[in-house]
Amino acid sequence: MRTWILGPKMAQYLLLLIALLATNARLLAQEEQPEDELLGGFYYGVYGGGTVATQNWNNFQRNALMSYHAGIFVESLLPGSAGQQTSYLFALGYHKKGSSFRNMFVGGSTVPANEFHNLTLLGAFKKNYATGPEERDRLYFLLGLRAEYTLDYQLVGFGVEGVNRALLGVKLAGGYDLRLPDSGLGLRLEASVSPDITRQVFVPAGYSTGMNDQNGNPILSQEQKVYNLIFEVSAAVFIMQ
Repeated sequence: MRTWILGPKMAQYLLLLIALLATNARLLAQEEQPEDELLGGFYYGVYGGGTVATQNWNNFQRNALMSYHAGIFVESLLPGSAGQQTSYLFALGYHKKGSSFRNMFVGGSTVPANEFHNLTLLGAFKKNYATGPEERDRLYFLLGLRAEYTLDYQLVGFGVEGVNRALLGVKLAGGYDLRLPDSGLGLRLEASVSPDITRQVFVPAGYSTGMNDQNGNPILSQEQKVYNLIFEVSAAVFIMQ
């Protein structure tokens, strides 16, 4: 039986060959990324738009209040594949809520609207779908939880009775992100609905509204459990990193 004995030079050549093969394998592994991989990043932006605010006041008729909202947001976009990405969004904004009294007059004057000026903190989960030229844009759906604080308000007929300043609610939204080519800027258009989980106002039965009927008798309230429900259309400008 013949025995092969490697000399020092042969051993060096063999080790060099193994090192070259290992290095080449690592480089190939780094280059063989999925062709449809979507890069992650961060968005920083400002938003604003119109609000249709409604409230349920039991048996008292209320009309929608046309108002507005504005704020700032940051979003963390995770890497994705197969045309889908997940992201997490946090926003801080001002939202004007309430209800109005159209075609209602007291003493010849129109009745002012119920208004609640709320500071809103939103944490949301987003599902994004690549679309548009070169799959640069994103169509998305959002589910979020809101925590709010009422900074100021105007409550017609009840004074300060029963206003809950701390609120919780949810937000459901859908929108489109248009990423401008060859720049770090993007535009966003979003439509959303945001129902409250907790009450904005609670008024017990028999509380004086401060108004009188045609016979001069005081008008007493029924029990009122008032929840906010708002519909919003928003536009945003954001910076991508």
